[in-house]
Amino acid sequence: MITAVVGAMKSGKTEFLVKVIKKYLDKNKKVKTFYPAVLEKEEGYIISRNGTKSKAIPISQPISMFAHMGNTDLIVIDEISFIDNFNKIQTQDFMNFLNVCISKDIDVIVAGLDLDFRGQSFRIVGQVLSFADEVIKLKSKCEICGSEYGRRCIRYIGESPASLKDSVLQMENSNTYYKTACTKCYNKIYGNNHVK
Repeated sequence: MITAVVGAMKSGKTEFLVKVIKKYLDKNKKVKTFYPAVLEKEEGYIISRNGTKSKAIPISQPISMFAHMGNTDLIVIDEISFIDNFNKIQTQDFMNFLNVCISKDIDVIVAGLDLDFRGQSFRIVGQVLSFADEVIKLKSKCEICGSEYGRRCIRYIGESPASLKDSVLQMENSNTYYKTACTKCYNKIYGNNHVK
């Protein structure tokens, strides 16, 4: 079974994964967890914003996951939005990996952003969503108006929203950060410029 968990930043995706991992481990099931090496995380772990974490393997390309499959009951992949490095060949490698998991009766749960800060879907996430047996969409609190319908992310550079022409992948640092917003607040800042 393929399960996809998507939502904006701060919606609890990684926390959701950590809970699923714990349930499997409590039943003495074998779990392998992966995340994209391109992301600057504490190496060897996926970590939720509230600090819970689980051991994980950083990978630079999807094809390398095949070497770690072994005798596994569950494969968990965090930050699926960046697993293919925006490369079509790597996207296909990942979809092939999912097919092999299905053929071996290995459960897979993936989590990631469904939309980038421009309001565009990630290609790989779109493919995984159409492929998944179950899709769970999480929301977070809008950090602008306070509603419970935070579905989008706004990147800030200093105090100003970033240009929609900026690169999709930009890690948070002392000058760059993200706020979660509902669609209404997102559109107040960017208008309909995010719709292509």
